[in-house]
Amino acid sequence: MAIAAALPIDFLQASIEAGVPRFEIEAYNGGLLRVAGFDAPVVVDLASATFVDHQLPILFAHDRSVALGHADQRRNDGRSIWLAGLLSVPGSKRDEIVAAHKSGYRWQASIGAKDFRRQPIGPGQSVTVNGRSFTGPIIVARGATIYETSILPIGADSTTSVSIAAASAADSTEKGKSMTFEEWVKSLGLVLAQLKDEQRNELQAAYDAKQLAANAQPGGQQQSQQQMPRGNVAAGASGNGTVGAAANGQTIAAGASHATQQVQAGANGQATSTDNVLDQIAAAHELAGQIRATADQYQVEQIEFNGRQVNLVATALRERWNLDRVRFECIQAQMARHSHQAAPAIHVVGRAGNVDRGQVLEACLARQFSVIGSEELEAGYSEQVLEASDGREFRGFSLQQLLDSVIRAAGRHYSGSRKSNEFVEAAAIASDQLVASGVTSMSLSNIFENVLNKVLLTAYMRVGTVWQQICGNRPLSDFKPHGMYRLNDAGGFQQVTHDGQLKHITLTDAKSSVQANTYGAILGVTRQDIINDDLGALDQRATILGRMGARSVEEKVFELLLANTGNFFHTDNANLITPALTFAGLSTGVATFGKMVDAGGSPILVPPSILLTGVTLAETADSLYQDKEFGVGTSAKAQERINNTHKGRYKPVSSPYIDNTAIRNAAGEALSGQSSTAWFLLADPQDMPVIVVGFVNGRSVPYVESSDSVFSKLGFETRAYLDFGVAFGPDKAAAVKSSGGG
Repeated sequence: MAIAAALPIDFLQASIEAGVPRFEIEAYNGGLLRVAGFDAPVVVDLASATFVDHQLPILFAHDRSVALGHADQRRNDGRSIWLAGLLSVPGSKRDEIVAAHKSGYRWQASIGAKDFRRQPIGPGQSVTVNGRSFTGPIIVARGATIYETSILPIGADSTTSVSIAAASAADSTEKGKSMTFEEWVKSLGLVLAQLKDEQRNELQAAYDAKQLAANAQPGGQQQSQQQMPRGNVAAGASGNGTVGAAANGQTIAAGASHATQQVQAGANGQATSTDNVLDQIAAAHELAGQIRATADQYQVEQIEFNGRQVNLVATALRERWNLDRVRFECIQAQMARHSHQAAPAIHVVGRAGNVDRGQVLEACLARQFSVIGSEELEAGYSEQVLEASDGREFRGFSLQQLLDSVIRAAGRHYSGSRKSNEFVEAAAIASDQLVASGVTSMSLSNIFENVLNKVLLTAYMRVGTVWQQICGNRPLSDFKPHGMYRLNDAGGFQQVTHDGQLKHITLTDAKSSVQANTYGAILGVTRQDIINDDLGALDQRATILGRMGARSVEEKVFELLLANTGNFFHTDNANLITPALTFAGLSTGVATFGKMVDAGGSPILVPPSILLTGVTLAETADSLYQDKEFGVGTSAKAQERINNTHKGRYKPVSSPYIDNTAIRNAAGEALSGQSSTAWFLLADPQDMPVIVVGFVNGRSVPYVESSDSVFSKLGFETRAYLDFGVAFGPDKAAAVKSSGGG
């Protein structure tokens, strides 16, 4: 999930520079942010934060289809983020922002951060970030990438500022001489050679329109680019109506059914070329159609303009709005529509009543994963949501149906192929728009993250790991080494002497340490998955990733145990023997365990409770635990049946990591120290653990996180990771190992 936190802008007195409007932004002051989708305030750790490698875009309202400019300077001093750059994308939105500032309106900015790792700080806990101290509950975003900044009408924090120096490239001339296309592009702060073909074509069209408008005026003075000619424009739906346009008092009337034109000279006595007039009429026809298509795409008919509800298409034509302004008004209308709801959510109405549609879509997607059963569904969703998600509308739910639902919820419409990049991009833009308007439950990132979290955790919990039975579990506050101590007494209670004085005892300590690292992987919902509508492949990958998370802890525990790091098991420690696992061999192990003493020479008085083996010896271990009698001797005929005094005492636990030499670790390497004859006697890990597993903040299940910004033509990514470390405990008397060699 991405951070998109609104921060106010303080527009300073504008000054005119050559080129386009420049801005300066104190984008983030290092403090607390209230971010949608997070259950606690967020602090972005600037010491680990970076900017994107490419040019940092400036957007409007986090809409990736509406760019305003770019930052050409950026600074992160570890305490705040500062940006400067150009509002380099021409259009009415840029002009409106500068004009509104001149009228006293205070715009605001919003930073976007992605690809970060969450570090929850619990209530009452303190952490120092960005040179300041914060007390939980908060979330620290580590390793974030700052990937965009947006300009917004509203925001939440009053501690940052932006200054803009306004200049209009559209009005720039050199002593009345028009700029060439290359000069005009350069004046926008862009490099022509670095533009893509699509960008070059769009700019060329804007430049040509500007030149056309300039030629239509006396003296060749240019109108604002991408605007319709002044005057009233009315186009009949059948194409047989009349289009009227006026430039400097001139009136043109043209019927589509005939080839005659009437040109009436304006008050200044100058006439405009008929060819230019026809070009303007054609452009007016084309723009009118584009305005209607845009209004249909956003499903917006009425907007608020000058304090009253008006028809969007008619107002756009009358006010000579370009398509950028039309799109802006559509988005504003949709945001206003969402903000008028009592709670920012989209609902489904059915027999179960009103339920959040985002929750319903999430439940529909969850039903498609094989690892999610009725138990998981009932634990994760209300009865009303489950009833709605089981409706006829959602039978055979697919990835494409999910994306279609999000597009419609944003008030948009997509009529092209569902097997295209454009479809995925349309869904991503719709998702961003919903989040910006407060409807976070309909965010594609949130839906995927929540469902994949359930899938991964369910798969994680279903793996038959045994580390929980043989290891101690300790919470860690951070990633530094954490010491583990056990006090040993030298001596004991002694008889009080005649003078009544008690003697002091001497305490020594045994010490070891455990340190956490981060282990994880990335799961992608690729563009191919969406185009192919392939939920089956995603189901398999998500389940595998959950199982990988569970195996990661198991693998590290047995790598440590088998490698015998630090010679934990050694004859000098009196915890290494050689008998095979038989009745007599187990008796030897129990006796060895009972004879061990601590550093002060006192008995540990903690009995063994677990018999750990590989799969080869698992049946023998079970017999020693369950059978009433046990055969002793070298042959079946000569064996003597004796009473099994070990029955029910040492719980058998087995793992293939001990003796399956085909197993490879995450790096593809064989495990050292494997043996089909070795076995271990362990104390209860609650009393004296042989191995301790430490989890940062005590979280023993993986984090599952995603980033909104990644959901684009490339698809969607989610990360699963676990912060943990393993180490031998401080007590070498916690276990006895037998090599089993006899």
